[in-house]
Amino acid sequence: MTALGESVSPEYLTLFLGNPRSGTTLIRSLLDAHPAIALGQELNLVELFARGERSWEYMCGAMLDNAARFDADPIWNGYPYGVSYDHGQTSDILVIGDKRLREPARSWVSNRH
Repeated sequence: MTALGESVSPEYLTLFLGNPRSGTTLIRSLLDAHPAIALGQELNLVELFARGERSWEYMCGAMLDNAARFDADPIWNGYPYGVSYDHGQTSDILVIGDKRLREPARSWVSNRH
């Protein structure tokens, strides 16, 4: 993973879940357009954690890489989700997170109990 996460120290981690075709990708794109927010697009941070990944730097880098890849080609299921933005410096990011559909998250939660 890249060293991007090493320069980021966000104050908040945000994970949001939703049903397919419920607007989560649109909300993700709108929030991600804010210069202090970087949100991944179905990176599945929950799965990384469940597999034992505990490095905050690694997860921040993974989320930033994932967000940058989606922002470079913001097409999801045939729909464009491009929003103009300027993230500026990665050190200015206060909120980092991931967007994931309901089923993978439900599966992870049910396996934990």
